[in-house]
Order: sequence, then structure tokens, then C-alpha cells
Amino acid sequence: MVKSLSETRWSARADAVSAMTEQLHTIQIAFITIATNCNLDMDVQNEAKSLLKQTITKDFCLICTVWNRILKRFDAVSTSLQESDLSLDQAVVLLTSLSAFINSVSNDFDQFQTEANLLMEKSQSTLKEKNFTFSEREMRNTTKSCFSQQNFVELLEKLSTELQKRLHAYDEMRATFGVLVRFLHLNDDEI
Repeated sequence: MVKSLSETRWSARADAVSAMTEQLHTIQIAFITIATNCNLDMDVQNEAKSLLKQTITKDFCLICTVWNRILKRFDAVSTSLQESDLSLDQAVVLLTSLSAFINSVSNDFDQFQTEANLLMEKSQSTLKEKNFTFSEREMRNTTKSCFSQQNFVELLEKLSTELQKRLHAYDEMRATFGVLVRFLHLNDDEI
């Protein structure tokens, strides 16, 4: 079963969202298999059907595509920040780059919608391929999206704000301790 997100590292979050997004077809087939298995308890079948329905919604597909791209980048920066030989200057450059990335992503909402639509189409194909149908009532609102461009912008603004706080902290550390680091790299004439 798909588990709730816990407080964990960026890499685990990035891996989970990436797997969900890139292997959605396989996950949906598993849900269909469980939902149609008459040997299983009805509650288990209904839970699988409910989870399957959630994975074919426009919002789910849109949020997966957005978070997949963002978390991959956060994970790459986080991994780099953990390198033992990373300088404070390099850390500031990495965080500045991440901040610029977040700002650039704000222009990509239409692209994310296109990617989400492709994911939804593949989901619909999976249902047809497996001859699995939902009633018309059950399918209501699966193609509507509550995750608007305004939600998207608010999400990116929150990420940007929190990132700026982190960047500011690194800048302060660099200002305070940077002279010590630079001192290590000076030769006798420069000292």
C-alpha cells in the first residue's frame, strides 16, 4: 500500500514522488488487480478502488508532475550540500541556483498541465486496457482541477520564502566564518 509521507529527507520524498509519477501505470494496474480480486475482503477491494480513483484525477496528476520536478532539484541540491568538502561559498551558489530555479518554474504552469493531461490519458488507457470502469457518478470531478495556477504560485512563493531564509542563514555564516576559510587558502605572502 502507498504510505503517508513522514518527516524525512528530500531524497526519500523525491524518490517516492518520482516512482509514483513515473510508475503510475504499474501502480494503477496493482490497484485494479486488488480491486477486482474476489478472493480479497470487500474493504480491501474498496480501498484499492478508492486509491485508484484518486490516482486518475487531474489534480493528482498535476500535483505529481509539479512535485516531481521540484523535488528532484531539491534532492540534487540537498545531496550537494551534504558533501564534506563543500565550502560556504559553494553552498550559497547552490542555494542561489535553487532559488532561481523555483522562480523560473513559476512560468511553467501550462507545461505542467500538459504533462498532467498526458498522465491522465495514460491512466484512462490503463483503465480501458484492463476493462475497468467507474460509474458515471464515480467519475464525476476527476477531470476538474482544484489545483489552480493561484495555488501553484502560492506554493512556489512559500518555497521561495523558506529558501530565502536558508540562503540568508548561509550568507550570515559565510560573512562570519568565511574569513577563516579564506585564510586557510592564503599563502605566506598573502597573509
